[in-house]
Amino acid sequence: MRIGFDILPCLRPDQAQCAHHVADLEQSIRNDIDTHNADPKPFVWRKTADAILASVARAATKLI
Repeated sequence: MRIGFDILPCLRPDQAQCAHHVADLEQSIRNDIDTHNADPKPFVWRKTADAILASVARAATKLI
């Protein structure tokens, strides 16, 4: 699922219409999901699990 301006119709700068009702917003989100699911692309991990866990460990030591 994409996250960004294209998932929230009211925030898209290139879209003339805006959802004024919750039902319109829900339908717009469902339409976007259906469009995405019609041609899905697999998520590609850029880092290994070990690299991700090491990054989390470093962040945890700084935050705690």
